[in-house]
Amino acid sequence: MSYREVREFCECLRSLGFHRVVSLSNFKEPNFELTAELMDWLVTRLNPDITLPEDIDNEAQRVEFTTQAIEAVGSSANIRLNARKVYGADSYAVKEMLKVARYLCRACRVGGGTDEYSATKQVRGLDPSTKMQDVLSGDLRPMSFLSSEILEAGAKLHSLLQVESMPDTEGSGVRRARQRAVKFLEGISRNLQSDREQVNVERQLTSLLTGQSQSAERLTQMCRELEDDKRGLEEEVKKKQVELERTSKRLAGLKTVRPAFMDEYEELQEYLDRLYEAYVDRFRNLDYLEQELDMLNREEQERLDANERKLKALQKKLREEEWKLLRGDTDANDLPTAAPFAADYPRPMSRDRNFRDGGRRRSRVQQQDYQVPEGFRQMEHDEFGPAPGVDVANDFDEPEFIDSGSDGIVSVGSKPEEGLVGLLLVNHHPQLHCALGWLLVHPRPRGRCCGGATQWRR
Repeated sequence: MSYREVREFCECLRSLGFHRVVSLSNFKEPNFELTAELMDWLVTRLNPDITLPEDIDNEAQRVEFTTQAIEAVGSSANIRLNARKVYGADSYAVKEMLKVARYLCRACRVGGGTDEYSATKQVRGLDPSTKMQDVLSGDLRPMSFLSSEILEAGAKLHSLLQVESMPDTEGSGVRRARQRAVKFLEGISRNLQSDREQVNVERQLTSLLTGQSQSAERLTQMCRELEDDKRGLEEEVKKKQVELERTSKRLAGLKTVRPAFMDEYEELQEYLDRLYEAYVDRFRNLDYLEQELDMLNREEQERLDANERKLKALQKKLREEEWKLLRGDTDANDLPTAAPFAADYPRPMSRDRNFRDGGRRRSRVQQQDYQVPEGFRQMEHDEFGPAPGVDVANDFDEPEFIDSGSDGIVSVGSKPEEGLVGLLLVNHHPQLHCALGWLLVHPRPRGRCCGGATQWRR
């Protein structure tokens, strides 16, 4: 829809005396209320006896209004309108309503031309002070309508001339067909007594009738086939409907019947629910107990690791003290284990090959009479445990030393750094005072002492 047509429609409404102003922007978007008002007014101008419905609230009412308006225009002015475009109520609807507006404008010009001419002649007698725009306002409107009609006629003539000027090779053949028609008419007018042209016309008409009859027979055959197909489809539809009804009845019957195994199924379902609840409880308990067991194992492992670290530290400390004692770097009074006993009694002279400072050995009777301190016995019990097959409460007697060549250094193992190392300080005192340090390497401190000369047993 062009801007010129919308402007022309607005001018037509203004010239016809429409009661409200219609601008060019009213039809940029669909506006069915304005379109219905314009169609009602145009139909009333065409035939005042026609009444259109006033309710256009819903879709059905709008469709009914559009249908009646188009029928009224067709019956009154013999003008065909596109119902879809009119229902769209946009710029395309303006193009359809413009046909009715032009028809009314032409009727007004034809019917009121004499009056307008006489009114124009009377303008000359007006006061010279009257504005020129007021004088010419009555003549400008018909001129605008005439100019629009002239433009339309010129456009149509231009399109027809273009078709006329096309060569015959492009498929139009308008000029050639016209020339043939003129030649045929001239031949008939010249030879009125000759039947050649008439025979030619009859032959062409006969061929056309034959072709049309064949087309009619084909269409009739197609109609018969379509009717047969229609009857076949109707029979199939009836069969499907009967089958559907039968299946629906069967389904309704199956819904009302309770299966025989439904009771057993419900019992098994309840039993399965109970089993699942028991399984969940046991699984949770098992998971909790496994977690507690892991925590206990972890704590026990940490305790064992701590004890092992303490034992290794004690072992290392005792080995260092042993080496210091063997090298002579540290006196027995400085050792933590010998401090309570070495303060009152000096260290004897050793005659061993590792200690060349001399010393005296006690007799076997004196050694048997010696009582080992309680702390020493408890240390042995804590480190090594009771001997297999021995009653700890009754059979843990004093250790017996058998010395044949040593002077007080007692150890278990082939080297001083291996096994149990003890330092015995022996003199002529009736009691034996000693300070012993213990290192755990072998399961039990039993066997021969260093050098094979001294034994320590229970």
